Amino acid sequence: QIHMYQSGNKYLHEQLKFRDYLRNSDEARIEYEQLKLKLSELHKSNKHKYAEDKTYFVKTILEKIQ
Repeated sequence: QIHMYQSGNKYLHEQLKFRDYLRNSDEARIEYEQLKLKLSELHKSNKHKYAEDKTYFVKTILEKIQ
């Protein structure tokens, strides 16, 4: 999957901050990995529900680091 954003896009900056946080936090990275594995089992045929259910975790991290 490819994501494209206009330069300076707020969502792009949030995604990069989230990525960098996971790179620097073993605990958060493992927690996110476990969540994604669990959700992939729960929503095998519904990628939209899978993505929706990850949103709370991502927003929680973004609130913590901003």
